[in-house]
Amino acid sequence: RVKKEKERVLSLKNLQNARGKWGLKFGMTKDDVINFSNKEITSCTEKMSYSTYNFFVLCTKSNGDVFSADFIKNHLSQIVLLRGSYASQDFESLISKLKKKYTLLPGPYKFIENNYNYGLGDGDRDYLFENKKDNRKPKYINLYTTQEFNKYQMRTGRNTHIGYLSDEAGKSVIEDYNSLMGKDDDL
Repeated sequence: RVKKEKERVLSLKNLQNARGKWGLKFGMTKDDVINFSNKEITSCTEKMSYSTYNFFVLCTKSNGDVFSADFIKNHLSQIVLLRGSYASQDFESLISKLKKKYTLLPGPYKFIENNYNYGLGDGDRDYLFENKKDNRKPKYINLYTTQEFNKYQMRTGRNTHIGYLSDEAGKSVIEDYNSLMGKDDDL
C-alpha cells in the first residue's frame, strides 16, 4: 500500500512538469480528469468507451466551449476543442492565426486538400503545427475537419476541431503524414 502511494505521488510530480492545456496535463488518468476543476473547466464526464484502451471524456469550459479529453491506455493523450460547423473562411483564419504562433510542419496538405476540393477520399482538411516556444503548452496542435453523417450514413456537413496533442500522439500523426507523403516516392 505504501509503495502504491509513493508511485502515485511520483506520478503526480511528473505531471507537474508535463505539457497540457487549461490545467489538464498529458498523462493524467481518466479519474484525474473527471475529478479536475479550475476556473476554466466546469465539468468533465465519461461519455463513451470504445475499447479498454481508448476512450474519451467530454468536458465543458466556463465560457460554454466543449472539448473532449482523449485517452490511450488510461492516460490523457489529446485534448480536442470542438469548434462547430466548418466554414471555409473561418478555417483559413484559424490557419493564419496558428501559423503566427506555431510552426506549420511538412505534411500532405495539398494531397488532402485536393481530395477535399474534388470530393475524393474522405474530403477532410488536416494541418499539424509545432509549438517550439512554450514547453508547458502542447507541443503539437492539429487543426482538422471531420464529416457529419445522419442516421442513414449520408453526409450532412463538416465540423472543425483543434486538437492539442501529447508528444506521443503528435509523433503518431507525423508518422501518418510521412506514410501518406511516401506514397509518391514509389512512382
